[in-house]
Amino acid sequence: MPNEQGHEYCVSHVDGRPIDPNATFMILRLDTDPAARAAALHWADLVKDANPKGSANIKELCARFMRPAFSPGPIEEEKP
Repeated sequence: MPNEQGHEYCVSHVDGRPIDPNATFMILRLDTDPAARAAALHWADLVKDANPKGSANIKELCARFMRPAFSPGPIEEEKP
């Protein structure tokens, strides 16, 4: 349920540093939402020159949840 500002999530730094009170964040659920992954990958492409490490991190994170469209199952080795 959103709080009085309409926010549903609380964002914080793990080291306790304060968050800019004027900042606006968007939370994307990458593990279950293909559209969220597409948005994150688009962002990663846009910032790859300015933020190569962040871009690579997002691409790696999204790759964990990418599923092939078709998986035929294990390939059996041919026996001689």
